[in-house]
Amino acid sequence: MKRFFPILLIFLITFTPALSSLQYVSAETNDDKVYADGEYELPFEILKDTSDERSMTNDYMKSPAKLIVKDGEQTVQVTLNNSSWWQYLKTQTTQPGSFTDDNFVDAKVISEDGANDTRVVEFNVQDLDEVLNAKIHVIVPMINYDNKYDIRYSFDASGIPLVDPSEDTTPEDPKEDPSEDTTPEDPKEDPSEDPASEDPKEDPSEDPASEDPKEDPGEDPTSEDPKEDPASEGNYLDGEYDLPFTILKDTSDEESMTNDYMKSPAKLIVKDGEQTVQVTLNNSSWWQYLKTQTTQPGSFSDDNFVDAKVISEDTENDTRVVEIKVQDLDEVLNAKIHVIVTGLPFEYDNKYDIRFSFDPSDIPLASEAPEDPEEDPKEEKPAQESIYIDGEYEVPLTILHATEDKESSMGRYVSDPASLIVKDGIAKVTLTLSSSNMITEFLVENNGEFVDTTIESHDDQNNRRVISFTVGNLADIINGKVTIDTNTPFGTMTHDVRLQFDPSEIPLKDPEVEDPGEDGEDPNKLDIEDGNYTIDFDVLHETEDKPSTASSYIKRPASLSVQDGIGKVTFTLTDNEAIKDFKTEQNGEFISSEVVSVNELTNSRVITFDIDDLTEVVNAKIKVYVASLDYTGEYDIRLLFDESSLQEATEDDQGEPEEPVVIENGNYTINFRVLHATEFEKSIMGDYIKAPAQLTIDDDKNTVTFTLTDNEAIKDFQVEQAGEFKQAEVVNVDEAANTRDVVFDIDELDAVVNAKVTVFVESANYTGEYDVRLFFERNSVKKTDEGSNDPGEEDPQEDPEDPGDKEEDPTPEDPKDEEPTPEDPDDQDGNKDPEQENPTGIYKDGEYSLPFEILKDTSNERSMTNDYMKSPAKLIVKDGEQIVQVTLNNSSWWQYLKTQTTQPGSFTDHNFIDAKVISEDAANDTRVVEFNVQNLDEVLNAKIHVIVTGIPGFVYDNKYDIRFSFDPSGIPLEDPKEDPKEDPKEDPKEDPKEDPKEDPKEEPKTDPKIDPRNLEDGEYSIEYKVLKNNTSDTSVMNDYVVSPGNLKVKDGKKYLAITLTNSSWITDFKTEHNGSLVAPTVLSNNNKSDIRVVEFEVDDLFSLLNAWVKVDIPALNYHHEYDVQFKFDPDSIKLLKAGEHPKQGPVDPSKPKDNDKVEKPTDEDEVPKFDRNDDDKVNKSDGTNKEDKTGGKNPKTADTARIVLFALLLVGSLIPLVIKLRKGIATN
Repeated sequence: MKRFFPILLIFLITFTPALSSLQYVSAETNDDKVYADGEYELPFEILKDTSDERSMTNDYMKSPAKLIVKDGEQTVQVTLNNSSWWQYLKTQTTQPGSFTDDNFVDAKVISEDGANDTRVVEFNVQDLDEVLNAKIHVIVPMINYDNKYDIRYSFDASGIPLVDPSEDTTPEDPKEDPSEDTTPEDPKEDPSEDPASEDPKEDPSEDPASEDPKEDPGEDPTSEDPKEDPASEGNYLDGEYDLPFTILKDTSDEESMTNDYMKSPAKLIVKDGEQTVQVTLNNSSWWQYLKTQTTQPGSFSDDNFVDAKVISEDTENDTRVVEIKVQDLDEVLNAKIHVIVTGLPFEYDNKYDIRFSFDPSDIPLASEAPEDPEEDPKEEKPAQESIYIDGEYEVPLTILHATEDKESSMGRYVSDPASLIVKDGIAKVTLTLSSSNMITEFLVENNGEFVDTTIESHDDQNNRRVISFTVGNLADIINGKVTIDTNTPFGTMTHDVRLQFDPSEIPLKDPEVEDPGEDGEDPNKLDIEDGNYTIDFDVLHETEDKPSTASSYIKRPASLSVQDGIGKVTFTLTDNEAIKDFKTEQNGEFISSEVVSVNELTNSRVITFDIDDLTEVVNAKIKVYVASLDYTGEYDIRLLFDESSLQEATEDDQGEPEEPVVIENGNYTINFRVLHATEFEKSIMGDYIKAPAQLTIDDDKNTVTFTLTDNEAIKDFQVEQAGEFKQAEVVNVDEAANTRDVVFDIDELDAVVNAKVTVFVESANYTGEYDVRLFFERNSVKKTDEGSNDPGEEDPQEDPEDPGDKEEDPTPEDPKDEEPTPEDPDDQDGNKDPEQENPTGIYKDGEYSLPFEILKDTSNERSMTNDYMKSPAKLIVKDGEQIVQVTLNNSSWWQYLKTQTTQPGSFTDHNFIDAKVISEDAANDTRVVEFNVQNLDEVLNAKIHVIVTGIPGFVYDNKYDIRFSFDPSGIPLEDPKEDPKEDPKEDPKEDPKEDPKEDPKEEPKTDPKIDPRNLEDGEYSIEYKVLKNNTSDTSVMNDYVVSPGNLKVKDGKKYLAITLTNSSWITDFKTEHNGSLVAPTVLSNNNKSDIRVVEFEVDDLFSLLNAWVKVDIPALNYHHEYDVQFKFDPDSIKLLKAGEHPKQGPVDPSKPKDNDKVEKPTDEDEVPKFDRNDDDKVNKSDGTNKEDKTGGKNPKTADTARIVLFALLLVGSLIPLVIKLRKGIATN
């Protein structure tokens, strides 16, 4: 054994140099890598600056990168995610290197993808086996995050092919360079580098530079306290107060981002000299602990930090209230927190040192009188009176950081300049907020308190919101608080900002002119003699001049008391339990009304408020809580007083609120709402139930009766009774009006009754069941006449579109059928009876427009199929054969259209054949089909098969029986004697000029004179199409409008009137004018035919007109909005009436139809109608349109304007004859 150690020693001495040399050679070989030219994928990882931990930046770059090797140069291309956040990426030009060097250069941008928010950048890398230092700058606007980081690239080049070493010896030279050392390892080993500094830098919610407590452990956080006279412990007055505070970083007075996760102000409780602060923590689930120091001042290195006491937690809103003890409110309080953020693409688990800085300036001292704090706010309020002259202005605005004189990132979401309206000494600022859905709250400071701004309007389409608030002196900076929902795991955050206006251009008031006492009148006083009065008033909707639903909760008339010119309005709220607050606007602020009395028995409350002008609308807010629905809501309303109703008050106004306590047996009406099953919003079924209901009270039994307005569609109606759903009893069915009356009992007059409604839409073969809630309003109960228990008796007065009114519509048509001749003595068709003269082949050969209507199989009601065919059709008459060509809309839905070969016929017959397909237009989804018709005066039976695609929520595959009803009244007959336009009394030589049918070339002679760009005043027709937004494709909306439209030109302005079909589905329609979408003027509404005529201004007929349409089909639960564009055809413009602006029809219905272009503008189904008698011509009860041929008003021949025209032509033609005769007589 003794000989072994000498042998081992000799071995080590001999072979150690050789091993050392071998190791050095191995190192040289490893570093001496030259990669082959080409393009490769290069995996990489982003490391923190001082440790080999992966940086969170790694998640915002795509790995692998792309490596390009060419002539020994190595270029790396990397894709950056969230490109808009990256301000720069700089890489170091040397490897290894130090972050303190100044040799960092910007990476070159290769490409950007705005849609996916990515960017590809490129930089050079000398050595893929060395880490590459880099610097980045990231700004995340939505969380006000702005930081710069040092990072390191670590590449994995193991998969990159090397150049053959035998062919390349040049890399050996660098290895002789003694510069090879352990420099790359130094950052990991250098004790001067802070290994923890990376964590704060990677924190998306905290500034890393100053949160690291190790940066300056010796600094005393209290050394910079500027307060020279701090309040000593326990010198504040006992009580509870709001205590503003700010969270500071551990080693500087910069605001920590932790400040956004605590709600300020806190609640301060002072009792017996002990000061307890209660703070609300946002994102409670992230907080692992909050510890505060027990001594002030203190050091973070001390071990006297204790957990804050948890007072309450709200898991739904993810908040927690904690309580801490504070010795001295004028000293900063050290604290430690631990936060773990979940839901991010990286692991976030950090601990921070922070400092509380409290602002106790508004907390009363024990030595001060308690009255003092109350006087200050009263003195500040008058400062809100504007110092500017009344008018509307624009005022520049800058959004500043909360504590520094630099612009806040919130400025990008607020419009600049702001709008300023000064009226009656009150200045109101209006701002437009972009990203409205992100900004959930915007508060401004007013008299020392933060108050919510008023929402003026919403623009959901452009994600904008307009808000307003009152100001006093715009030269003063206004503090604000903005709450944003980041829609990220960071949740909701609140930022303090400052609003700085530049009022230098706003004119100021002249103080000398502003004395209201010079004329002896005070504008804030009523010009009414002192005394007590009653006055009626309306409770209006917030923006529309219609009654608000809150009207039923306010008793009228009101009492008005005037003393020394000061007016006080007093009225009764009829539901004290539900109405939690009633505010009226006073000097630009909403103030809660004073409560005069509360009557628990009647559940009523009497309130009063000041009023200084009875002619002005009083804005008000009413806050409601409905316990049975667990619903809270606030509504804006307007009170409009009627000065003409002002009367001196009498003594019998007292005690009236007692009346609702006992409702005796009898008949009443009661209002109710049909609500969504779970939300406090109107259900679509509310449109099918008529309100108010009839209420019968008999020995404390409450029976409700109301009307369902669509008996066919509503197959079942059940209400919940004693926990079970039971069918409501049907007491009356009106087949003609398509209504049904149902009755059921309710326990309480303010009950919420659950109901189920089953709906079947035959035309769509759609069945749906809806859960709704019937919310009855006790305070709306009104007495009716004894015995009046028919819900149909009251509604026709309130609802002009009541089906009960509609059933009387056909009545006026009957006398016209019986006595056709007196309707139009000039109508030559009145001498024909189509029932007797109806042989086929009586029409002239040619091509014509043929209006038609699609009827249901067993009734003369219009079928919904009517909306999917274009009327008029094209009629081709040749050698007695009559062929009809019809255009089918939504062609892809149609499986077949079969028509019957005999007329009349039965749907049970087997003689139905497929219509012949003439053409198809796939782009517009239309198809033209053709079929023979034996008799145009008879209905033609047909069968269709339709499969509807593209409508979510139901499968639609059905076959229907339908009937064509044609209107051949405008088709010329073969016998010229039967021509209704020919006047046998006139000279036949005049006929071609007076009857365009005999000379189709006559009418177009006026068209070449029309200059579409310089239209003279008058009335024209114009063709148009409705296109999909920003495309040339025809919109589905095109099928629900009638072209051509009626174009009126007056004083150079152009107004287009169009007809909307399926009017009930089109619940809203707007066109663009002067950059804004505006509602058109409704010229007429035909509920029976479900059409309405609207008119809007058109600036340029040669440009696309933007429009917006809202479609609601309740039976299908289909609710959508569309952006569309109108495309006009200026070449199609035809003059109808020169220099006139007719009140009715847009097109002269007496014009002939010799070809499609001439007849289309005159077709009554295609042209917007303004004739008040049009209702008598639509949906004829017999479905055959025979009225026009039996003497009823035929729109083709009954136009009185045509009679006047003929009369003028006749008189005009006689003038030359009279002159000639006079000359002859004079000569003789």
